[in-house]
Amino acid sequence: METLVCKSCGAHNAVRASICWRCYAPLKGAAVQPSSTVIAQPLVVVFRTSLTRYLAEVPPYQWFALLAFVLLLGMVAILRPSGEALSLLIIRASLLILGAVAVDTVLGQGGIDLSIGATAMLSGTVALFLLPIDVSAAVAGGFVAGVLMGLINAVAVGIVPMPKAITTLTTGALALYLAISTRGKLPQTWEDSLFAFLCRGSIYGIPLPALVVALVVLAFYFVWLRELTRVAPRRHRQVAVSVERVWVEPVYIFSGLIAGIVGVLGAAGSNVTAQPLAPDWTWILAPLVGALIGGTTLSGDIGGIGSALLGGALLAVILYLCEELRLPLSGLPIVALLLFVSVFMDDLKRATLEDLKGAWKRFLVRLWGEELDRTKMARTLFYMFLACCAIVFACYATFSYYAVNRVPPHFAMALQPVGNVELQIDDKAPWQPVVHRQLLSEGTKLRLGEGARLLLRFSDGSTVDVRGRSEFALLSIDDMSTGIPNTRFEFRSGDLWGWIKRYLERPTDYSIETPAAVLGVRGTKFRAFVKGGEANVAVVDGAVTALLPRGAETITSGEEALVSRITKAIRKMRIAENILASLRAEFATLHKLILTELRRAWRNNLLERGWIVLCIVLIAFSIFSAYIFHLERLEEQRKALWDRQSQMLGLVHLYVQQRQFDDARKLLHKIVEEDPHSEWGIRAQRMLEEWDSQLREIEREEGESKPQGGEQ
Repeated sequence: METLVCKSCGAHNAVRASICWRCYAPLKGAAVQPSSTVIAQPLVVVFRTSLTRYLAEVPPYQWFALLAFVLLLGMVAILRPSGEALSLLIIRASLLILGAVAVDTVLGQGGIDLSIGATAMLSGTVALFLLPIDVSAAVAGGFVAGVLMGLINAVAVGIVPMPKAITTLTTGALALYLAISTRGKLPQTWEDSLFAFLCRGSIYGIPLPALVVALVVLAFYFVWLRELTRVAPRRHRQVAVSVERVWVEPVYIFSGLIAGIVGVLGAAGSNVTAQPLAPDWTWILAPLVGALIGGTTLSGDIGGIGSALLGGALLAVILYLCEELRLPLSGLPIVALLLFVSVFMDDLKRATLEDLKGAWKRFLVRLWGEELDRTKMARTLFYMFLACCAIVFACYATFSYYAVNRVPPHFAMALQPVGNVELQIDDKAPWQPVVHRQLLSEGTKLRLGEGARLLLRFSDGSTVDVRGRSEFALLSIDDMSTGIPNTRFEFRSGDLWGWIKRYLERPTDYSIETPAAVLGVRGTKFRAFVKGGEANVAVVDGAVTALLPRGAETITSGEEALVSRITKAIRKMRIAENILASLRAEFATLHKLILTELRRAWRNNLLERGWIVLCIVLIAFSIFSAYIFHLERLEEQRKALWDRQSQMLGLVHLYVQQRQFDDARKLLHKIVEEDPHSEWGIRAQRMLEEWDSQLREIEREEGESKPQGGEQ
């Protein structure tokens, strides 16, 4: 029995088939092969052939993106993330990859879907809304919401005479409105281990979202092979993919289903609605950006499942680094910036290796001229290499500074313990001395002796300075049960100086429980002195709220308050200017002390491990310098040779004028032997060829004239 082999995907079809069963491509002119070859080829051979073909078709842009991904992973390794942080990074990368797959599939069919992020938000919101009923109802509701939004997109794109981008943007705005209006009715917290297992669970150590990504990749490979890689021929790379317009486009339903899966998994990854794993405002553009930075073009002629995998993973690592480094462009701003940059990179994504070589050669010609002077080239390359070495070392120093001084979430770092400072992990454990740069977990109790001092630094950069005879306890650190990181202390007695940082994009709450009242702090500089049943609070900058039985009292900047446990009352007064100036000077001293400690820790780390990087850079710098020096020496020798050849060619002309042809010929042969490719060597070779041709002409004329003389 014979079969038809599809030219697009290599699938075997029946002889009478006109359309491929796998990729739906026409089978006109397909090769006919016996069906026995299909059985003879094992699955491993077929997969190896497809992988080889895919790697051969990968554009150079994706290799550059892969190199950037590896470098960013190196930066993540420098930060030394915990196992939980790595698990969350893998989960977020899986969700972004699924969103990028949905976008890339639509782009490959000649469309565009800008509603995938909003659909994911709506699906996650619907799942959380139905969670009190049943887990199966929540999962089914999220999937149905995604499919319904995909169906709306499919019908709207098919019948509405508007650009597909505008149509899907409108439906995305509708999904976003429904998600925001429904999110206000959701509970702040929920507890369901089975629903959380959908995202946080793992099988053999592999998170479930990563397994879902693997299943999607296998589905594309075995069912929709033409979407595995999509590289248009070079002559068609500037032409957008044309698709016949129909009433309903099923590809939008598929993208809606993928968005529903993303929304349900993201909602299951958190027990609060404001967690990073749940689809948030960043998801409005994140799926599109994940597809584009992976190598997909807006016209759809370049892309595939590989682009979605690379782009989603790359975007997840970028977002992780931006959040860990607390950059102002983290979240939606960095995603919008990446979208703006990736839109203008379509020509680079379509470029082949020959195009890049031609562009590089044109750049060199513009930089050094048509002759490509090697001396200028050597010096320029030397300066470029020196700049690269400086950038590499500066990047390492920057990330080393952050890695050393970074405090992991749910921990506090003890700095500069002075005097008798002890800690107790639990009630049954013995008291132990506090070590410099020791990480303190939740539930740790601290006590300080007379004249002792301890700095506590938290993950958001806030610092608490505890002085004198004090008793202090860390009740909770970065607790996310309310949707906003909350840190609670128990300060029984002593002197406390607090410098709490305030971030607009990531607000945090700090609560200090004293015997007199509970102090709520949200970004301020203050001093709290507690003794007995009274607390004296002086606010230098910001505001502190004292929670009393009769209500909350706010202590603003420049005010001092005395709170009593016996009377349960508060008495506020203005701080004198000289006392306020001394408090500000004390906080300035504390700021200098913190910066000195951070720089000392970074310098020690740089001396311990940075010398390795420095040695590598210096060795590479020395090797490259020797290579550049060698090039310059070769150029000097070549110039000296050219000067000598020009002088020898001038002497040849002098010999010719004196009719010393033998000496002139010897000099010409010597010039050609030294460098036949130089300007003077080419001239000498041309003169020798002309002389040889003249001699052959003279010999031919003499040979013709001899018989004529014999006949006469």
